[in-house]
Amino acid sequence: MYLSYVFIYLVLLLLPGSASAQASQIQLAKPTIFTQDITNFWQAYDSVRATPDTARQRQLVQRLYLDRATPGLRDFAKSQEFRARSYVRAVNRYPRFWASVRPATLAVSESVSQIKQVLSRFQQLYPSYKPVEVFFTIGALNSGGTVKGQRVLIGTEIAAATAVTDATELGTWLQGVFKNHANGVTELVAHEAVHTQQPDGDAELDGKTDLLGYCLQEGAADFIAELLLAKPYTTPYLTYGRQYERTLWQEFEPVLSSPDASQWLYNGDQAQAQHRPADLGYFIGYAICRAYYQQARNKRQAVADIIELRHDFTAPHEFLAKSGYAARWQ
Repeated sequence: MYLSYVFIYLVLLLLPGSASAQASQIQLAKPTIFTQDITNFWQAYDSVRATPDTARQRQLVQRLYLDRATPGLRDFAKSQEFRARSYVRAVNRYPRFWASVRPATLAVSESVSQIKQVLSRFQQLYPSYKPVEVFFTIGALNSGGTVKGQRVLIGTEIAAATAVTDATELGTWLQGVFKNHANGVTELVAHEAVHTQQPDGDAELDGKTDLLGYCLQEGAADFIAELLLAKPYTTPYLTYGRQYERTLWQEFEPVLSSPDASQWLYNGDQAQAQHRPADLGYFIGYAICRAYYQQARNKRQAVADIIELRHDFTAPHEFLAKSGYAARWQ
């Protein structure tokens, strides 16, 4: 199945008149990736650790990190409500975590070339692609990644952490996230970059869609990321979903019009209690997008349809019907 995705992707790039052929005639926008916030954070961190005065610590974070913020960090701090006191509290509470994750955050620069290649492929695969800026920042353990307009905002302290990161001081949810990190920062950027192209990818959807809409917004980002990476997108919820797909659909179908997404998305602590992966709604959305792509004769148009889908109360249900996904399980 995955080889077929890669084969179709490569065929698309080699077709005469394809976006790849067109790219040889036009200059692609060069992806822009910023890592300066990581450097600035660790300078602030070292200064904070050198003094026990919390008031002084807040001043140092503000002056050495937040006042020197890139536009991406400013967007990220605003969306997540980061303040100097947020960082001081996190630094003082979790010293083992910060010491452990530091090398992984500094190693992000090694992925920049690969990320640029993925974003260049995006321009080839999707002619309506709008250039993306990627900002690797350090947050206060709130978010691993989000978007604002055409900016991808990465919380590198979460995104770069792995199973070997010391998370013993943290809550069970983050411990589970780090333990199950199967993808790296390149895969995360690919996912978030898709959101920058969606008509409502950075919008707050509460009250504007139903469970199906939420799941398609996230699942589309996983499916398109898989095409961009030309390899399977691997997460615990995708692995579990592929194994128990029929059962999950039977659970999901009766509630797909519900306004409540809490059983299917962003439910880490709850899912642990149920002994199965969190965010299984991502898999449902991914599987529907995969089905839509598989049945489409024009694969390039299918990519555009998936990315440009509006997540309201109507379009997702029409998309589901066209995909033929539900009919598979009848």
